[in-house]
Amino acid sequence: MIRHLKSLGSDRGLIIEAPILELLGIDEHTPLQISTDGEALIIRPVRAEATGRLATRTPARGKRPTAEPAEVPFEASRVLAAAERLMDEHDETFRKLAQ
Repeated sequence: MIRHLKSLGSDRGLIIEAPILELLGIDEHTPLQISTDGEALIIRPVRAEATGRLATRTPARGKRPTAEPAEVPFEASRVLAAAERLMDEHDETFRKLAQ
């Protein structure tokens, strides 16, 4: 998927489609870790490793932060379903690449 940055005042923003956000369990309150490997921009939701749940929730503007972690579960089954659909769609290509 190729996307272009959008102007947001003096900053730039990247629009991420709703199905991708839904698949990853990300909403406007999800804290995101942004890093780079020198070539790519890496954006990940912050999750507690052991539980797979979001580690913190950023409060809405003007609201007090909560001490409780967000209750947005990481749904591995949805990721697996998306991977299966991808493999079904590109089965022939993957078989050729494997040879």
